[in-house]
Amino acid sequence: MINKNSIIKTALSWTDMAPLPKSASNIIAETKGNPATREFTVSFNASQEDIEKWLSESSGTSDLSPEIDSTTSTNNQEILTYNIKSTSGAQFAQIVYNKTLGQITIRTYWS
Repeated sequence: MINKNSIIKTALSWTDMAPLPKSASNIIAETKGNPATREFTVSFNASQEDIEKWLSESSGTSDLSPEIDSTTSTNNQEILTYNIKSTSGAQFAQIVYNKTLGQITIRTYWS
């Protein structure tokens, strides 16, 4: 079984992101898959200021314009999605930022 710190480290590496903000709380780190395929998901909450600083200082998202999820406007939530072209070999790398909740979800995988 992979420990939480290893999952976070791998997810950050595969998405080219800086270490989590110091204010990160409610951190959940999960992995799925088998030896031939592996998926990592990490979510956390932090202040909007800390999240936006983290996004701007991370090479995975600093030069990206996020997609705005228009379907969430009926729920009064602003959700931004960053689709990252991983330089670390991940087949898929994505950051979803729920600005309303101050929540980040990192999802990355290879197969």
